[in-house]
Amino acid sequence: MQDMNIKCPYWISGLPGSRSVIRGTWSRDPPRVLISEANFHRPSSLQYDVSSNRLYWLDQFVIKSSTTNGSDIKIHVITIGATLAFVYKDFFGWITGDKINFARRSSTSAEVISQTLSNITNVVVFDSSLQQDKRGTCQVLNGGCEEICIPITNGRRCECDIGLKLQADNTCDSDQLMENFIIVTDVSHERLLQINLKNGSIVKLPITATVPGIAFDKVTKTLFYSDRERETIMSTTLHGHNSSLIYTTGFAYADRFAIDYSTGNLYYTAKGSNLSRDYIGVVHRSLLLHKVLLSNLNSPMEIVLYPSKGFLFWVEFGNKTQICRTHMDGSARLFIATTNLGLPTGLTIDLAGSRLYWADSKTNHIEFSDMDGGNRQILATDYDAQLMSIGIQGQYLYYTAWNRQRITKMDKITGSKIPFMSNHPELGRLDSIDIYADDVLDVSVSCFNKNGLCSTFCFPTPTGRTCGCQDNLKLQPDQMTCDEDTLQLENEVSKETIYPCMLGRPVAVWEL
Repeated sequence: MQDMNIKCPYWISGLPGSRSVIRGTWSRDPPRVLISEANFHRPSSLQYDVSSNRLYWLDQFVIKSSTTNGSDIKIHVITIGATLAFVYKDFFGWITGDKINFARRSSTSAEVISQTLSNITNVVVFDSSLQQDKRGTCQVLNGGCEEICIPITNGRRCECDIGLKLQADNTCDSDQLMENFIIVTDVSHERLLQINLKNGSIVKLPITATVPGIAFDKVTKTLFYSDRERETIMSTTLHGHNSSLIYTTGFAYADRFAIDYSTGNLYYTAKGSNLSRDYIGVVHRSLLLHKVLLSNLNSPMEIVLYPSKGFLFWVEFGNKTQICRTHMDGSARLFIATTNLGLPTGLTIDLAGSRLYWADSKTNHIEFSDMDGGNRQILATDYDAQLMSIGIQGQYLYYTAWNRQRITKMDKITGSKIPFMSNHPELGRLDSIDIYADDVLDVSVSCFNKNGLCSTFCFPTPTGRTCGCQDNLKLQPDQMTCDEDTLQLENEVSKETIYPCMLGRPVAVWEL
């Protein structure tokens, strides 16, 4: 709630039984307690009334008020059973169940009761005659600020969104991180952010993300994201330049991504308007060809790959909540976990320890198991966090939670939290993450070498590889080439086009 006359925000803070009214400023001065808990029982419905220049609130079963500096506290009208109160000129109003009650300021109880509505949750009163014309230094052209303009006593001050720096010309910009960072989606504000792995500092990327899922190619430095409204998969740079259409998903939107560094192929889960349209697909990035690997899934979400083992893992919600595994060609389905699950939302693979970790947004457990679901254990619990995405880098896990305005760092063996990033109230619901560091890339030797001699798709499997064709095409009897012979010649240069010499990055084949 804001006092538009003196431009101060007011709010109720604290747990039940110890709540107080706080007054803040727009100048980043520390907020102060305006009315302490000693003057309250259960305050709610805080409101500023322009007519009387006072603060009003509902306190258990009465409406009270004070001046804007917290003095002269008065008791007005009895409102037994009220869930919300409001003030308009010389009248009080409040909600009790399906009733709206009205009383004059001089009354001590309800005088008029309206029962014309049901399930009332809120009331807002608008009167144009009470709207004062308060023009200030930010009214014209936003005060010359590109983003945030804050009126102050002697003019105005320009500010920027979190992760951006104010420039000399009052514009906002940032220097993108080129190494050792986490990319995370802020789904509340459709932001993409970089988090410095060394100190937890934030950089905002000039890209709007409407879907949580992202993937960052550590070789080509390409960022992949989904456009939910257009139902497309897009690629761009960290600077937001050279955006390109990768694939149009049609009746579904891509929700989460994973990259096979053996081939450069982009795997994704897709959600449609009904379960029959949910699937897992893969895109051949240089040929821009597509194949559906698994169809008729139940709300698939997170997806991760283990190319050197030939495994694909994903989560399904729908009718059954389960964590599944197949070979990377979609064959040989295995259930990793089907019991004692809430809503597992994040998956990550520890290559060194051969563990599969997952985060559960309902139980708030971080669990792990072997690659076949054995040796399942709870590593840690973050109560009331609503866990979302999880990633791994070296010895540490990093995870997001919708009720945490930060990324949390944790030891992957002990489950102990490591100081990393402070809370940022400016952040919304943090969702998917991808980590870029100087890590060894996991690949399948069978597909990494000459695309496994496959004309189009090379799919890693535990025993080697299988070849595959785009949708509506079949393999020829040689089990390597597709019906269109021209694809083979194009594919001979495809990996060099995507990964020229792997750009000097180390590649490891974690062979069986």
